[in-house]
Amino acid sequence: MYIEMGDPRAYPKYPLIGVGTCLLKDDKILIIQRGNEPDKGLWSIPGGMVGYGERTDIAAMREVEEETGLKVLEMDYVADIVDKIIYDEAGRLLYHFIIVDYVSTKFEGNASPSDDAVDLIWCPFKNLPNYEYPDTIVELFKKIHIWPDSE
Repeated sequence: MYIEMGDPRAYPKYPLIGVGTCLLKDDKILIIQRGNEPDKGLWSIPGGMVGYGERTDIAAMREVEEETGLKVLEMDYVADIVDKIIYDEAGRLLYHFIIVDYVSTKFEGNASPSDDAVDLIWCPFKNLPNYEYPDTIVELFKKIHIWPDSE
């Protein structure tokens, strides 16, 4: 894994709070291809960091808009709270995120990739295994019962 010089999220003193959003419509989910570490090049859901003084649901809505151009009108529910802990080759703690993942079916606009998203697609649930994801995303898809073998 390549770490960009000066990545303020690398080697944290405390866990950092992140958010993600599963945008669902017509048996499809919007997945994005990540443009930055961690998990650069892998497919995921729109998300990012919570700002100081920002509520997690508002941060999730902001991140969706920044990465996809979609405006989330309402979050349906919290799907999961994930511990994402990554160590470097020397065994030192490289990243530590606590991520609050939401589900939303209430949004508007046309999706196009921007910010950290290199690409995005509306993926039918049955085609989800055709893409490469971080393990935490596969587990999330299973928890919300959209992974093909999780029904």
